[in-house]
Amino acid sequence: MTTPRNPSTTASSTARRRPRRRPGPFPVTITQPAITKTAELTPIQRDRRRAADQGAAELTAAARQGRRPYVYSNFAESISEAPQIIATAAGLAANPAPGAFRIGRDLRGRPVAVVLHAATWSLLVRPAPAGYAPTSWAFVDGRLDDAFGGLLPCLGFTLDGDPSIVGVEWTDMLAEVLTLAS
Repeated sequence: MTTPRNPSTTASSTARRRPRRRPGPFPVTITQPAITKTAELTPIQRDRRRAADQGAAELTAAARQGRRPYVYSNFAESISEAPQIIATAAGLAANPAPGAFRIGRDLRGRPVAVVLHAATWSLLVRPAPAGYAPTSWAFVDGRLDDAFGGLLPCLGFTLDGDPSIVGVEWTDMLAEVLTLAS
């Protein structure tokens, strides 16, 4: 006994149907493999970068999990490197070296942590909603003795909310870096 065929699936109707169009991969021709050579880092530079990257990882993970972040660093009252960071940060963010500019994003793709590494300092910035100043941490190379007798890999400081001229320039520099990060 034969089953009747559905007229919509006969050979003649399938031959008339166009094949489904699926998006394929974009054509890519590799002419030369990419070679990115990063600068060799000293142990002090690696420790400083690690401290800034761990802070950024905490800010990113907290934003994705919906919890308050906890970023710890050893703070100083005044830092002589602040004018140097202010002068060079925006230029470095505009033209970063490989691995020197990183952006952590939340689940919606918004930046929640921006890290900028230079030769002697690292900058960690947490963007803020409109109308508020961003939070920032700067990490400077150096081995310092802490109160417990251990060595600190770097010194962290922040100038957020400082009403002095350096504090205002710091806030303007953060705005430039965040503009380049978006």
